[in-house]
Amino acid sequence: MNENKTNNSYEKLYGELFDRAEALHESNKRRIRRGLIGLIVLPVVLIIIRLVTDSDKIVFLIVWVVCMFLLCAYLMTVEYLDDSIQKTLINVTNQEAEFDELLLSPEDIQERLRERLAAIKPAKEEADEAPEEPAEEGGAE
Repeated sequence: MNENKTNNSYEKLYGELFDRAEALHESNKRRIRRGLIGLIVLPVVLIIIRLVTDSDKIVFLIVWVVCMFLLCAYLMTVEYLDDSIQKTLINVTNQEAEFDELLLSPEDIQERLRERLAAIKPAKEEADEAPEEPAEEGGAE
């Protein structure tokens, strides 16, 4: 009873973790999309402001470059976090699959034993049928 309750708790926790990771992945996709749109829109907006105000070119160039670096840093951070989450989910899923392999059902255990016995029997029969050759004694000159 207690073990069943623990398994249900584990499955519930795993399901919540997976759902949160999927939701975070979807929000990261939206963040990346917004960042890419920002990379396109920002230069256009800065050029329009520059043309309308007829101000110093150097200042706008510096603002443009700084904004581009900030947007690129933002995009790299979001992508790195998303990649880390995806790798963690894959790792957890693989560990769960390996753990499930360790917990075999009795039918699986019996099947594996039958397979191993079937592989051992022909090898044993060959060893029994082969006559043993006596070792030669002494030195022949």
